[in-house]
Amino acid sequence: MLARFARQKNYRLQKQLRAVSGNVIACSWVGEWDDGRNGCKMQGRGIELLTMRGGEIAEWEATFNVWAKGSAPSLPIV
Repeated sequence: MLARFARQKNYRLQKQLRAVSGNVIACSWVGEWDDGRNGCKMQGRGIELLTMRGGEIAEWEATFNVWAKGSAPSLPIV
């Protein structure tokens, strides 16, 4: 965890609640930071699913995609 924090300087995060269904919460998020090794501006986005049990998070599943700022991946139009 400390290595990740050292690599993500000036981290800025925005989360958005997307859905709640039973005991599952779904959120999306976007983040920006400066790479601690080379100073490059970076961006990322992800989705997380939180499964609650007994008022606590019992399971956390997440995706995280990252790229250099200004070079966001795109999906082909089909």
